[in-house]
Amino acid sequence: MANTIYERLALNFDTTKFGNVNVLGQSTIDYYELTAESLEDWQYEDVVKSTAGNDQYFQNPLSTVCSNLKIAVDSMIEVSNTTVFQNNIPDGSLINPTAISAYSEIDAFKSHTDNISGASTTTMALDIPNYDMAVSYGNEMLRLVITQDEGMNGTNANASTFLGTLTSLFIGDDLDEYLTIITTDAVTVNNSIYYETEVDPEDANLTIEVKYSNLSSEIISEIYSNVNSFYTLINTRRLEDWAYFVRTKETLFDYYSVKRFDYIGNTQISLINQYIGTEKLKTIISNT
Repeated sequence: MANTIYERLALNFDTTKFGNVNVLGQSTIDYYELTAESLEDWQYEDVVKSTAGNDQYFQNPLSTVCSNLKIAVDSMIEVSNTTVFQNNIPDGSLINPTAISAYSEIDAFKSHTDNISGASTTTMALDIPNYDMAVSYGNEMLRLVITQDEGMNGTNANASTFLGTLTSLFIGDDLDEYLTIITTDAVTVNNSIYYETEVDPEDANLTIEVKYSNLSSEIISEIYSNVNSFYTLINTRRLEDWAYFVRTKETLFDYYSVKRFDYIGNTQISLINQYIGTEKLKTIISNT
């Protein structure tokens, strides 16, 4: 393992061939020494030893519960597959496809919380938040915009501008509760299953095994509601985080859009007044 930056870079070349191009002038050396930003010992060590990845500093607090929820929802998918919920067929028929949707959504939710927790960046799409961008936009909102609202002592001066993109990280208790509920519901369905031998509707000369559940109508409705509510929770939180992130970004863009008119010279004023400015902008400039 490398002990210095040069060892990590491991340049495989005869540097004498660089000749005098490799020599730094004294003014250059002085400049870098003057402007250098020093690293703490631990920072230098992590850079040198290539141990500065996000996984060294951040973790997804929901990683374990997401893994356990996939197991629980998969059990629900398995036990409800092809099951005829004879006492409430309409709700019963929705349990399996909703569980399948929830299973897929867990993966999307896990990816999202990996992004916003800083544990990893699985996507760099402009409108999908990650930890660094959420922090940056949140701080800019506090510094530039919230102070214009009520001042930093106002009722709206809080960290929600920062945390609004990270709400999914704060539902761990809800996910733990759904883990228990769905695990229990899957067992309930499994224990209610029985099989009947019936004539094959496609061939009267054959028989088939049909899987039935004898759960009451009320319990079937409750199980479907539980699976659907869980899916709705994680889907809504992920999409709302994304939407809040976009609204924050758009608000900051608007801030910078209006601030560019703070300091404009005579040439710009003439250009605006005579050619490109709307009546709104002309009025603003004339009253400023």
